[in-house]
Amino acid sequence: MEKKDIIFQNDKNWPYAVMADIWGKTLKIQIMIEGFTVADDELESMLRVIEKRLAFLNSARSLVEQTLIEEDAVSMANDWAESAEPSDEDDVYIMEDGTKVRLPMTEEYFLSTILIDEVAIEFTDSLEDVETTFYVICNPDFFAGHAFEMTLDAENEIDGCLFCG
Repeated sequence: MEKKDIIFQNDKNWPYAVMADIWGKTLKIQIMIEGFTVADDELESMLRVIEKRLAFLNSARSLVEQTLIEEDAVSMANDWAESAEPSDEDDVYIMEDGTKVRLPMTEEYFLSTILIDEVAIEFTDSLEDVETTFYVICNPDFFAGHAFEMTLDAENEIDGCLFCG
């Protein structure tokens, strides 16, 4: 990632963005700067931090999966899917996106459907104080447009996992 890859946005809260591949999907990564200003000569340093955060996120699929398992997301997905429209087949339901899903779904199947849909990197007071927030969705969409919001703290530990919509 180079300085030329930075997208300068006319937004006081999210002044920068970069494009990056996360788990095989190209996303626009929003960058927030709060409590300080990044000078032009600091942009390269900011990019190095962003690269490290995104590289970690790309390698952290098993951590994300484990967190979802601990949050009982498989059971939630089964519950939500079961409330969808039943099909003519036994134990098969039609999700809002039209996909048919056989229940009960296994942990392995559920985890094969997850992907990261949005990512934001937030710097507060300095380039060292950084947090990454990302949203995990499923395809097919078992949760009718809802997602799991997860946060990586400065040490790349998952600091929170909330179900949101």
